[in-house]
Amino acid sequence: KATVSVLNWPCSPYGRGRRSGEEGTRCMALVAALAAAACCVYDYNPLAFAGLPDGGGPVVAAEGLAVAAPKTGGLALVDVAQPKAPRLVREVPLRGGGVATGLALQAGVLYAAAQGTGLQIVDVTDVGTASVVAVVTNFTVPNCSASAPAYHDRRRTGVGVGWPVFPPLPPSRVAPTTVVVRGSALYSADPLIGVAQIDVSHPSAPRTVAFLPLEGVVALALTNAADYGVGAVADAERKAYGIAVFVLSAARRRGSLVGAAYAAAGPKQVTGCEVYGDVVAVTSLDEGLVLYDISNMSAPVRRDEKPGALPLPGATLSGRFLFAVYDATATGGSGGFTAYDLLSASSAAVSPIGHSLPYGNMSLGSPRGIAVDGTAAYITYPSGLAVYDVTMIATTGRTIAIAVAFVIVGVLVVVGAVYCWKNCRKPRGRESYTPIDGGTP
Repeated sequence: KATVSVLNWPCSPYGRGRRSGEEGTRCMALVAALAAAACCVYDYNPLAFAGLPDGGGPVVAAEGLAVAAPKTGGLALVDVAQPKAPRLVREVPLRGGGVATGLALQAGVLYAAAQGTGLQIVDVTDVGTASVVAVVTNFTVPNCSASAPAYHDRRRTGVGVGWPVFPPLPPSRVAPTTVVVRGSALYSADPLIGVAQIDVSHPSAPRTVAFLPLEGVVALALTNAADYGVGAVADAERKAYGIAVFVLSAARRRGSLVGAAYAAAGPKQVTGCEVYGDVVAVTSLDEGLVLYDISNMSAPVRRDEKPGALPLPGATLSGRFLFAVYDATATGGSGGFTAYDLLSASSAAVSPIGHSLPYGNMSLGSPRGIAVDGTAAYITYPSGLAVYDVTMIATTGRTIAIAVAFVIVGVLVVVGAVYCWKNCRKPRGRESYTPIDGGTP
């Protein structure tokens, strides 16, 4: 019987030793996995897609339910209790064929600002029987007299940046474009009239308790303590663009304006407004994201930095992160969404945290709206609703932690590659084998 001595190549698939092909395969698989993880640290993973007959516009999501407002009117109720398997449950028509431009969802009640058909309140506690339970058609405060002239074609007499001491009564029907709700207090704005505070402690019997004749407000937001309101103003007729800050108080029947910051070069096509701390984020189609400082409520100031000029059709605030959908199709790009850390706005310029690509390989068109609930983002497209996993942003809560994780994964990839290179390019000693049964080596 002859004995032969062979070289043991750790990464060779032809090796016979315990540390041969298997170790090489595991080593390379580890490097590939780490590289994939490094590439996905800043990415958002698509989860599922639900087709909607009429597509979607604005969208809100909470407690396992997503509600989209198609541009053809009505509401689309989507069950997202399982984000990986969204399911269109039913479509609910709004009274008067209204098209919702602003949505708010709280405790099983949906509030829809529908232009031309008023503020509509929908009970969605039972999705199968969801229906409109009340409609606010005017912002008249009960037992509130007004000495100002009646409204005319612009729904109020007088044009200018100033507001009258005694607000006139609103018209018989309002056309709100935005709505926000906090507890039993709801705030809605009609650009041609002003802002109303409505008591919705009983959703089926809403009651207007305060009114501010602040024209041009197309988007609303509340401060964290809900003691001030911020309105994004875009009034072409009065050439007023910027934001206005006002006091929220149900104790008085008329709202009180605190301060306004207008800039003729401000965003003219406003799509949303959010507040985090002393930072107001206004999204638009013409200037992208614009930031304001409201540390001095009576004198808001527009910040100089420009985080991005991509058209932003919609945005939503989740914690300190502003999630926004962008549309770059006009310049030959694609649509998707990104996130901004507004906490950094107090000390440094805001910058995007990663970008998403369109959902899979599907051509969905330009995104229209976005809502975030927990670790899932819901984005509406002309063809339906796409669901993305935003765990990396929603759960870490710290961009520094994400950056550190990225660096650690990168270091591991380099170390793994070096290890494999050193151990695969030279033999690891010799091993002796003796044939049995007189075989030939």
